[in-house]
Amino acid sequence: MLPGPCRQFEKENMNHLGQTRSSYQADHALLTPETFVRAALPGMEKATAIVHAAPAMGAKFTEYTAEFESGGALGSAMSQRFVFVLEGKILVEESRKESSLGRHAYAYFPAGSEHRVSAAGPSRAVVIEKMYQPMVGARPPQYLVGNEQAVSAEPLMGDEALQVRAL
Repeated sequence: MLPGPCRQFEKENMNHLGQTRSSYQADHALLTPETFVRAALPGMEKATAIVHAAPAMGAKFTEYTAEFESGGALGSAMSQRFVFVLEGKILVEESRKESSLGRHAYAYFPAGSEHRVSAAGPSRAVVIEKMYQPMVGARPPQYLVGNEQAVSAEPLMGDEALQVRAL
C-alpha cells in the first residue's frame, strides 16, 4: 500500500483506466486528448494517425489528424481526400503537379487520383477521406490547392458571431 501523501496524490491526479471526459452518443462524439490513440494506418510511413471519425463509429467518412516525422508520408487512397495543414510543411503531388503547403493551406484530391502527401519536416495535418458520390448534372471535382486565409469568411445561417469558410 502507498504511503498517505502518495495515496492522496494518486487519488487527486491519476486517471483510472477507462475514465475520461470523452463521450460517444448516437448523434455526436466528444473526443478529448487523453483518449487519443496514435497508430499508423495502412501505407503510412514515418507517420501516425489519431482517428476522430470513421465508419466503425457510424460516420460515412474518415477524419484523422496525421502526425508526420520528417519524410513521413500517407498511403494511397481510392476515396477522395482533403488535407489541411495545421503545423509544419506538407509536400503534395498529383499528376506531376507539386506544391508545398504551409500552415492553413489545403489540398483536395479526387477519388482514385494518383497522388502523394509527404512531410518536409515534423508536421501535423487534418485528413478527411470519403467515398465520392457523383451528383447528376455536376462535373466531378478536380485537384485543388489553396489557403484558408485567401477564402472570404461568411456568417453561418446569418450569425455574424459564427464565421465559416467554404474550402
